[in-house]
Formats: sequence, C-alpha cells, structure tokens
Amino acid sequence: MKLETFLNELSSNKPSPGGGSAAALTAATGVALLEMVARINRKRHPATGASRRIEALRRLREKAVRLITQDSRAFKKVAKHLKGDKNNPHYQQALFEASKTPFEICELAAQALEIGVHEISRTSRWLMSDLAEGGVLLEAAFVGGRMNVEINLKSITDIKAGAVLQRRLDQMEKRMEQCQARLKS
Repeated sequence: MKLETFLNELSSNKPSPGGGSAAALTAATGVALLEMVARINRKRHPATGASRRIEALRRLREKAVRLITQDSRAFKKVAKHLKGDKNNPHYQQALFEASKTPFEICELAAQALEIGVHEISRTSRWLMSDLAEGGVLLEAAFVGGRMNVEINLKSITDIKAGAVLQRRLDQMEKRMEQCQARLKS
C-alpha cells in the first residue's frame, strides 16, 4: 500500500489500521534513519561489523513494514469478538495473538536501537541528528507498541501469560533507556 493510501486509511473512521500499525510505521522510519547513517558511515569509514549491522537493520526495517499489515489483521480478529463473552476462549486467543504484534514492534525497536548506538562514535556531527532522530522514532514506536500490548493485557484472563509479557516489556524498556542515554550523551 502506498504511504498516502495508508495514511488515508489510518485517518478514516475505521478502527483498523490503528495505533499498532502507526507504531510499526514509526519503527520502520526510525530503523531506516539508523540504516542510512550506518551506510554513510561505512562508506566514509569502513569498519569491522559495519556490513553486518547494516544487514541487520535492513532486515528489521523490512520486518517493521510487514508488522504494519500484521497488526491490522490481528485487530480484525479481536473485533469479531468485541460484543461477545469476554471469557470466550476464541476472544482470549485473539487478544493474546493481537498482543504479539505490538510486542514484536517493541522488540524490534529495542534491537534496532541497540544496533544503532554502535554508530555513535563513527557518526559525524552532521549525521548525529539523523541518528538521534532515528532513536526518538524508535522510542515512540516502542511506547506505542507497549500501549497496545498493555491495553490487550487488561482483558486477557491468563494472568501468568500477561505477567510474562509485562516483565519482558519492562526489561526491553530498560534496554531502550540505556541506549537513549548513550545517544543523548
């Protein structure tokens, strides 16, 4: 789907695509900026591991693009059950599945930022704003993804599974904070 078409869909009165898809798009944009910085850095200052980091970022960017559509599909499955019994196993399964995509967005944002901070020492002052902006976008994608996971967790009756996801989100958030501190220093 073209970006303009996606944004028109996002701004419509339909519930999907929604915040999860927007978070995935934000993640893809943030990763693309980190990838651009890494590619320019490699061209200017070849270094061990640069090509491997660029390839990892490329794969994460492509995955983020796939998550845009995946999130919409997952929500549509939840929407089928919104007016029914909230304890229905099908509804509960749909909620849990719908939590996986924004959780993946969070994981992706954390992974990309951890890769991106390796570029700090190699980045010129002219590119540093692009690197930092990529970090800001990944942080926004993480927050958006987390909000989507947590809203689903409030309705999931499997408390143990929800607690595992919550704990992993908290761990990822700490990783994100450490990377952001490095970007801001």
